Amino acid sequence: MFAISVLPSCNKDDDQIIDDKVDILLMTGMYLRADINDEPLLYGNPNINNDGVMISPNPMREVFNITSFTADKISKVWIVEANPQKKHQDVNFSEALKNVTYDESELTRLARLTSGGLDSKNVTINIEDLQPGYFRVFIKTGKSLRWDNIYISNGNDISIEDIVSFWK
Repeated sequence: MFAISVLPSCNKDDDQIIDDKVDILLMTGMYLRADINDEPLLYGNPNINNDGVMISPNPMREVFNITSFTADKISKVWIVEANPQKKHQDVNFSEALKNVTYDESELTRLARLTSGGLDSKNVTINIEDLQPGYFRVFIKTGKSLRWDNIYISNGNDISIEDIVSFWK
């Protein structure tokens, strides 16, 4: 006769920890900038991968601009509603997000707005029909997918000071 003991583990496995950090809807911080020429102001610990692209302004109202500084043009943009949380503030996202590839079909399913058929290094996106709130912008350039965190405002919903206060 023998007995088998099963002990529950209190630790999450590495996949669950990584999945939590790369959740497509999670926003852990953002950069604010009024203009493409402005130095961005960092708030929180942004879980972004925007190397080679720049979004301005942020926060934004009716339109915003995306500029690609890569050799590739912007071909598609998805805007997905985000869940801002002050967690993972000590994570090095440049390492945690190094091998993350979000699925385009999942982006299309979740997107509040999709702009496809683009072929430019400078794109203006009209967001007049979106409700105020936090969003993640996913940008396809060539075969690469980049993303950044934004706030869409209607001018009356929240102030810059409120955004800064939340992320501090």
